[in-house]
Amino acid sequence: MKWYRVFFVLALVSTAASACADPEASPAPVPTATRAPVRTPTQARTPASVPSVSPRDAVAVVSEAKQHLAQGDSYAYEGQLERAIEEFDEAIRLDPQFAEAYGDRGAAYFSLGQIQKAIEDSDEAIRLDPQYAEAYYNRGLAYFYLGQLQKAIEDFDEAARLDPIDAEVYYNRGMAYFYLGQLQKAIEDLDAAIRLNSQDAEAYGSRGLAYFYLGEYERAIEDLDEAITLVPQYAEAYANRGLAYFYVGEHERAIEDLDEAIALVPQYAEAYANRGLAHLYMGEYERAVEDLDEAITLVPQYAEAYANRGLAHFYLGEYERAIEDLDEVITLVPQHDEAHAQRGLAYALLGDLQRAIEDFDEAILLNPQYAEAYHNRGLAYFYQGEYARAIEDLDEAIALVPQYAAVYNDRGLAYSSLGQYERAVEDFDEAIRLNPLYAEAHANRGLAYLDLGNNERVIENLDEAVRLDPQFAGAYANRARAYTLFGNDTEAQHDVDRALELGFDRALLEQWIEEAKQARDTP
Repeated sequence: MKWYRVFFVLALVSTAASACADPEASPAPVPTATRAPVRTPTQARTPASVPSVSPRDAVAVVSEAKQHLAQGDSYAYEGQLERAIEEFDEAIRLDPQFAEAYGDRGAAYFSLGQIQKAIEDSDEAIRLDPQYAEAYYNRGLAYFYLGQLQKAIEDFDEAARLDPIDAEVYYNRGMAYFYLGQLQKAIEDLDAAIRLNSQDAEAYGSRGLAYFYLGEYERAIEDLDEAITLVPQYAEAYANRGLAYFYVGEHERAIEDLDEAIALVPQYAEAYANRGLAHLYMGEYERAVEDLDEAITLVPQYAEAYANRGLAHFYLGEYERAIEDLDEVITLVPQHDEAHAQRGLAYALLGDLQRAIEDFDEAILLNPQYAEAYHNRGLAYFYQGEYARAIEDLDEAIALVPQYAAVYNDRGLAYSSLGQYERAVEDFDEAIRLNPLYAEAHANRGLAYLDLGNNERVIENLDEAVRLDPQFAGAYANRARAYTLFGNDTEAQHDVDRALELGFDRALLEQWIEEAKQARDTP
């Protein structure tokens, strides 16, 4: 007689799903950058040196050139950059050795987005005056905007050497290190920027973001608190603090901060997306969909918003809609391994196991270390009755994540289906060792003992499954079968009543009980 098996639900895999299925896993929302990592280029300073001239007319020319420089700076501060450049041009015409005129014209070109011209003017300013700190700084900003971060750092290094008390130099060098992924160096520079200017909210915000990426969420929150205290309208600081709260599990506080970010910037797509993710983790799937809808409306190419909306539809049981969203993710990002894995899971739950396997294949091809994809493909093979192939995939999942209790449970089911009950028990033992509260594993171990004829251990394990999960209808149903088989009809009836109360299928349970009676009464 074939006994009912307790199948643990398929593992969920997506941007957020790993954490939903496994409390120790982490989601992967992308924090919003706190600001553009540069400031407006520095305008003229008192020159380190004035060209040495003696004729009286040369002195007059230099004086007139300085007047044009001053007028150009005035126009630049008013935002009249084209007129400023005309004045700088005139200053340079009058005095071709005037380093500050080149430096300030370069700053104006930078502000107009003419980055290459900005670099050329900074080069000339530095050639004329190698001690010109602002020229190094401004050229560093230009290189930063071109993505040439190492060259930017070299210029910021020289600017800091020449002017060691310029907070902005440390700030922007810190941001260059940040974008290079050298977070500890970024923090050191942001520390220096804050020491030199303790009112720089953006420096606190950026340092908080660096701590965030290091996983130091409490320190991130402290810095973002300070940024918000200094600038109460700092939307990005609220958004990033919300993400830090999200990662420490304070989802309600995360939503409060994201609410504030959205109130300050109603078009803030990332804030809607991350608030939707927080609602998703709180089980508020409809609200998650609403926020993710808004994020996608604001940014129609927002792949992760589609991914998480697909996950919300998945949890709502709307598998076709989940697949539609995941299709869009894969169109936007064909290499998105998690989208393939999640879509495969949706296909599996719609009963289309072959398409599910195809998606799991692709997820594994894209990420050979993807344990959940092996796990889910193994389960798809299991449901197709291909138990040996299921075991191969589950072996691989365990090799990648040896502490993965659910995989041991599921491999145990595959061994049971092949009649290898001793190996099944070994896997259930390991699943329970890794997670002593794993009710399904206790139930499955009980059924394996039943097949091994160890009746005492059958009831013992099913008792434990019920104790761990009093709402576990399948455990009551199987214990009712076992009691019936062992001749304890009174206890069996108690379990039948409880299983039905919890919603177990009446016709199926009645069939099981009848089969158990026939097996018991057969000599």
